[in-house]
Amino acid sequence: MGETTKQKIINTAIKIFLEKGYNGTTMRDISNAAQINKGLLHYYFKSKNALFVEVLQIGAKDFPPKLDRILHSDKPFFEKIALIVDQYIELLIKNPHLPPFIINELNQNTDVFIDTLSKSVDTPNISFVLSLIQDEISKAHIKPVDPFQFILDTLSLILYPFLVKPAFKKISGLNDEQFIDLMKRRKKTIVDTLINNIKI
Repeated sequence: MGETTKQKIINTAIKIFLEKGYNGTTMRDISNAAQINKGLLHYYFKSKNALFVEVLQIGAKDFPPKLDRILHSDKPFFEKIALIVDQYIELLIKNPHLPPFIINELNQNTDVFIDTLSKSVDTPNISFVLSLIQDEISKAHIKPVDPFQFILDTLSLILYPFLVKPAFKKISGLNDEQFIDLMKRRKKTIVDTLINNIKI
């Protein structure tokens, strides 16, 4: 019973935090949505911050290890790009509120967000990513690009459509299913764009 109730609270909190962000969410919102009284909610989580930290830890535990395995694999660099794009797009399709949530929390609750992630998961080491790109450049496998620009290009091409999804759907007339299909087809567009910009 106890674990079931706690999991219900966490699942509810994930949904509401993603929709409303940390500042827009109250413990009452979560207790009402989970259909439990506030006393029981506070029994499991003493504060909204404690619940938020738990949600971040759960939400971040799976993706970074997948990304890290791709980066450290012996696959060719271009194949790594394709795999990373695929993983990111699939993650965002399953969690459509994630991009605006991350942007909002990075701006509104920077310290809590970054500190929680850094303590909870082994996020990919940016130095390793930079060295990986530099190594490809030194071996003349790719053009001598600015590694930071390449990383930003990759993130921008992946994230932007999801950040503007509501407006894009309204303008284009696409429904959710059509938007998802577009994003799945977009994987190849992103990979081709990134590779064509750096291949020799």
